[in-house]
Amino acid sequence: MKKLTTYPYYAALPLTFSIIAFIFIMLFQDMAYWGKDTMVWYNVGAGISYVSSLLATFFLVFLVIRIEHLHCRKVAFLFNNLIMICSGFLIFASLLWTTFIIIAWQSGL
Repeated sequence: MKKLTTYPYYAALPLTFSIIAFIFIMLFQDMAYWGKDTMVWYNVGAGISYVSSLLATFFLVFLVIRIEHLHCRKVAFLFNNLIMICSGFLIFASLLWTTFIIIAWQSGL
């Protein structure tokens, strides 16, 4: 059975999904005004933000688990760790802000 190795470009997956989630945390509040009397687009934007954050978390955990098999130069390894830290921060910020806005919306603030 062939062993799956982790290449440096695998760090692009959690970074991509965390950037998508971060973009939607800024957009989904404005998406509330897209519909006339409905909050469908608000919920769609919040859902995309949550799904993107969860996918980024899944790929980040996969990358952390497989990091022991990373065979590359030290510069690529440091770059990979920097991308993982940025992804983790964006995931945390996206989940925290989306949850805060939804709770504030539910309470009527």
